[in-house]
This record gives sequence, C-alpha cells and structure tokens, in this order.
Amino acid sequence: MGYRPGTKRYKLVFAQDDPLHGLEITARPCTLGALRELQDKEDSATARVSIDADIDALVDHITEWNLEDELGGIAPITVDAIRELPLEEIRRILSAWFGKSTGTGAVDPPSPPVSPPGNGTGPEPRMEVSLPREPLPESPPS
Repeated sequence: MGYRPGTKRYKLVFAQDDPLHGLEITARPCTLGALRELQDKEDSATARVSIDADIDALVDHITEWNLEDELGGIAPITVDAIRELPLEEIRRILSAWFGKSTGTGAVDPPSPPVSPPGNGTGPEPRMEVSLPREPLPESPPS
C-alpha cells in the first residue's frame, strides 16, 4: 500500500463573531499546480479575471458545504452560488481556503473554554502530583 495524494480535506469553519459564522465548507487543499496557474492568471490579468479564476479553483476543490439558497435548501456547489455572496464574504472564504491550504492561516474558532473544576458540567478535577520540595544540596566550592 502506498501514498495516494489528494485525499486530505479541510473543513473551513468560521468563528462566532465572524459574519460567516455557521457556514461550513469542506474542500481539498489547493495544490501547487493550481496555485501556480492562479498566480500566472493574476500576473497577466485584470482583477476581475483574477477573482473569477480564484472562484473557479475554489469550486473545483469544494467537496461539501452547507450554504443555503433563498428557499432554505442547500445550494449547489457552483460558481454562480458563490457569485451571489457579497464580495467581502467571497474574499474571506478564499482567504480561509488559501490559508488552510498553505498552512498560513486558520479560521477554526478557538476551543471553548474549559469549565472550572467542580461545577458539575465537566469532568471531575484531577489531583495533581506535586514534587517534593526539599532544599537542593549545596554546590561544592570551585
């Protein structure tokens, strides 16, 4: 059995204070080849062509999402569905995806705070082991 590339998936989850909170997108990472193609298009194109290329690449990599259409059903994973979002939200999604793919960003919300021990909502507190506190022997004179 060998290594099979392309099986990794990232789940983009947005923090509670983020306007995109609740949106969850599962996508394959952007490959170096795809990134180079996007960079080549950005070098030789207008901003419109550039964002269109970014959206096309994102749609090609999304495997699942919970984006709803205006009727409350799950929207199909299409370029048109993404284009219906406000530009700021599109940029946040692209940034989150590129950040996860390159290891330079994270959008996962922080872990919830741990409940204080003994309040009945979490695990029972553990007794910590304490080390003996004896004075250290004196060092020999040098």
